[in-house]
Amino acid sequence: MPSSKEMRELEKIDAEMSHVALQQQQLTDRKDILSSLEAFRKHSGPRPDGQLRRADSEDAETSSEILVIEEQLEMLARKKQELQEKKDKILYPKSQEGPVLQHVDIITKGGVFVLPPMTEPAIVPPPPRKAPQVILNPTDLPNVPANTQCPFCHQFITTETIARVGSATWLVCAMSTVLCCVVGCCLIPFCTTCSKDIEHRCPKCRAKIHTVPRL
Repeated sequence: MPSSKEMRELEKIDAEMSHVALQQQQLTDRKDILSSLEAFRKHSGPRPDGQLRRADSEDAETSSEILVIEEQLEMLARKKQELQEKKDKILYPKSQEGPVLQHVDIITKGGVFVLPPMTEPAIVPPPPRKAPQVILNPTDLPNVPANTQCPFCHQFITTETIARVGSATWLVCAMSTVLCCVVGCCLIPFCTTCSKDIEHRCPKCRAKIHTVPRL
């Protein structure tokens, strides 16, 4: 039975292992995105000289980042193995190999003592997640933040969304004025986002990428 100090150490190890698993999942997702973009650029067809040079530079940066991610994943795998070994030493110390005979039922078969198997508690890995989709055409962006490549700074980002007053807002306001008799009801469209246009911005260079109209 682990002591209170060992229990605290086990809790610390479990927390570190969960953090390592989360880092592995995030890096794997990032690697999948970069690999998809790299494959897309290779099959996108011929480009002008200027765009071709820029694409070659981006391919080199993407390949180098993928190599860095693979190295980080290897380091995390080694760290996870070390944490598992530390946990096993606490749960199954060698000093308990003798006294364990006093606490388990011993089965005899033909004069041979057979101990029940000691099963190690399994660590349930986090469920696999589908690689996030990357939308390369700004006009295909939805009404919510999405993964895309900024056409201005050429970085792969998750867009920021801002609700803006648009033609749909004014149309709903006009219809409310005509159909409703309650004072101030025509101002409701300006207070809600359901009738406003959605503007996507780059969180890095702050450039406006695309506006999704409600109409």
